[in-house]
Amino acid sequence: MTVRHLLHLIRIEHWVKNLFLFIPAFFGAKLLAEGVLLRAVAGFIAFSLIASAVYVLNDLVDAKQDRNHPDKCRRPIASGAISGRQAIIVLAGLLISGSLLAGDLSNMMLLIT
Repeated sequence: MTVRHLLHLIRIEHWVKNLFLFIPAFFGAKLLAEGVLLRAVAGFIAFSLIASAVYVLNDLVDAKQDRNHPDKCRRPIASGAISGRQAIIVLAGLLISGSLLAGDLSNMMLLIT
C-alpha cells in the first residue's frame, strides 16, 4: 500500500466539498471570533475523516462489482493495490479518529455554552 493508493482510497480530493462547513461562520462574520475558527477546522477534519471512512466502506462492499467496471477497476481495493484487510484497518482508523475528534468538538461546544 503506497501513500498514493491510500490518498486515492480515502478520496482526499473530495474533502474540498467539506469546506462548506465554514460558510455559516464566514457569512455570520464570526469566523475569526474566539475559538470559532479552531472549532470549524476541527469539524472540517472530523467530517472529512468520517466521510472518507464511508468511501472506504463503499469500496469494500462494491469491490467485486468494481473489478468488472471499466473505470472503477482502477480503485485501490478493486485493483488489489490495497487488500481488504488493509482497507478495514484504514476504515477503523478513519472512523475512530473522526469520531473521537467529533466527540471532542461536541465537548468543546458544551463548555462554551
